[in-house]
Amino acid sequence: MRSAGNAQKITPLNIARALSDEGVKILGTSIDSIDIAEDRDLFRKMMDQLEIPMPESGMATNIDEALACVKQIGGYPVMIRPSFVLGGRGMEVIYDENMLREYVAKAVGVTPDRPLLIDRFLHNALECEADALSDGEHVYIPSVMEHVELAGVHSGDSACIIPPETITEANSLQASVAKINLFIFMTERSSGRRRRPT
Repeated sequence: MRSAGNAQKITPLNIARALSDEGVKILGTSIDSIDIAEDRDLFRKMMDQLEIPMPESGMATNIDEALACVKQIGGYPVMIRPSFVLGGRGMEVIYDENMLREYVAKAVGVTPDRPLLIDRFLHNALECEADALSDGEHVYIPSVMEHVELAGVHSGDSACIIPPETITEANSLQASVAKINLFIFMTERSSGRRRRPT
């Protein structure tokens, strides 16, 4: 079992806002875009606005909220991880209440600003990912990567196939990635930043 307690170390994601508030110029992904990716409420609003389906999810800062979130999602198993971490650190599939209680008890640094993220676990799901670049009008997607393992193994620990061999809706996936990329680009442009999001 990965230790949730080791997940809340200092990372670029969880110190970016504090640095920005102190006047440090943040290069790369904007604070607002980090927040959209890490805040499940903001992320779901973006996905709903873009009409892209996603698994049920929620956030919790204590065991009572986590139990309520699991019930609202539809029961076990769920995927849980700390927010604002890199490389899937602390991510785990939870199969019952005892596992959930153990995970939450060991979690360090959980606050309303840095909650635990809980998602419905998709059984026998194929996982894939893609990176994209945009200038605000055009989106370039170099490739869609298909994970060899089923969903639930973090991409940093998973082998990938490029180009994908069994994804039958790769074009649909690319269209979704392009929508998200353009949305983030426009978010950053509206906040006064001009850059190519990834």
